[in-house]
Amino acid sequence: MLANETLYELRIALQLAEMERLGGIGLHISPFVRADDVGSLMSQAGFGMITLDTDELTVGYPNIFALLYDLQGMGESNALRNRSAHIRKDILIAADTIYRSMFSRDDAPCPATFQIVSFIGWRPGPLMPKPAKRGSQKASFKDISKFVEGKVSFPDDHNPKIGKE
Repeated sequence: MLANETLYELRIALQLAEMERLGGIGLHISPFVRADDVGSLMSQAGFGMITLDTDELTVGYPNIFALLYDLQGMGESNALRNRSAHIRKDILIAADTIYRSMFSRDDAPCPATFQIVSFIGWRPGPLMPKPAKRGSQKASFKDISKFVEGKVSFPDDHNPKIGKE
């Protein structure tokens, strides 16, 4: 699921171009969910042991027009009900210039960031895993560097192969 930091470069470029040309802004990018809202919604829906992860993927485009073409192909065009049907050509050209001047990199003139939220939750029931009791661990996070360097081995009942010759 795409999250709220998705396409922030495009959003900023379009807003600045419209402010310059029209004196106001329109909504051209559909709103995306906030990652913390996903966790809250899953909790309210009754899921337990919720795990969320966010990743950012940056895709390089030669210009804003190639990005918009791909977004349309992905079905990620603006889905807002009260939106203008089109963006004027002069605004798109200005947005492309702004986009490049603010966000251009050596490897991508128009980088587009996609923030992806992955999540999982368990339905309460007899098969739902239970978290271990506090203090029941066999190893401490304080000792993790010792484990990595091989100075200390894991307890035998945890993983007998690690740390042993």
